[in-house]
Amino acid sequence: MIRAENNLALRKRDADPSFLLFALGGVAGLLQLTTQLPFGPGFETVAIAENLAHYGTFANPLLVLQSGPSALSPPLYPFLLAVFMKVLPSPSFVLLAVALGCVLANAVTAALLTRVSQLFYGAAAPGVFAGVLLLMAAQLLPSWDANYTAAALLAFCLYSAASVEKERVFPSTAYSGLLAGGIFLLNPMSALVFVPWLGYLLASTKVLLRRRVTYCCIVLGTVAVVTFPWALRNDQVFGAFLVRTGFGLNIYVSNNDCSGTNLSEDLHSGCAALYQPNFNLKEAQAFRDLGELKYDHQRLKMAEEWMKTHPQR
Repeated sequence: MIRAENNLALRKRDADPSFLLFALGGVAGLLQLTTQLPFGPGFETVAIAENLAHYGTFANPLLVLQSGPSALSPPLYPFLLAVFMKVLPSPSFVLLAVALGCVLANAVTAALLTRVSQLFYGAAAPGVFAGVLLLMAAQLLPSWDANYTAAALLAFCLYSAASVEKERVFPSTAYSGLLAGGIFLLNPMSALVFVPWLGYLLASTKVLLRRRVTYCCIVLGTVAVVTFPWALRNDQVFGAFLVRTGFGLNIYVSNNDCSGTNLSEDLHSGCAALYQPNFNLKEAQAFRDLGELKYDHQRLKMAEEWMKTHPQR
């Protein structure tokens, strides 16, 4: 009885900083709603979502012209935006709904940092410190998946750490794989977090090695199954089994005669208007005529040549 009461008190103590960070994150996010948020024309993900909502195709990410089928954005977030666009009466309501989702995601991220901290350090204090730093720097980014991806990654880490120790392999392992697959379709770069995390569970969890290996293999296998239809679609459209395009484009717009150290600087200097197909008609026409993948490869080669001749830049 005493031990149960102590465990209850411990859980309550550990929950307090999580709730406080969640509440602070909510307040901070609601205050940010009064500022101008990045959303609407000029954002590729939003343009794809609008095309999905109105025409039912994953296409036309550019502002200046219709460029055809696209894989410039991972699929899940444009689909979520398209749902909002279909069911809500106006763009202002869509922005409000998505921005409130970002507020909630940032608050959840701050709260979950204490839980992850307990996993690593056995104490919530480092997570509280990290949560405060997050809330000081966090922005609402309704045009991108970033707020949602961060919260989902922490949720995956916590759920997988708990489910890997369960005696029954299913269904918790499949749920972990579905969650990881969904996060991967939100942002493929999330693999840089959840794959090493699975390695951490493989090395640190105190269950049988066979159980750990089975768990990690099922999770990664489920991610592959979830991703396969999207990659197959891209193979049929672009002739390559890939999750997204855009690497060459981003290297190209970041490595040229006028590029600065960040996108904001390039937008204000006018450099983005010279190289970014979302703003430059000539680049947009090449983007459309070559197709996303060929354009991506060609611009990557151009950027590589520029880097070779401008090593200091």
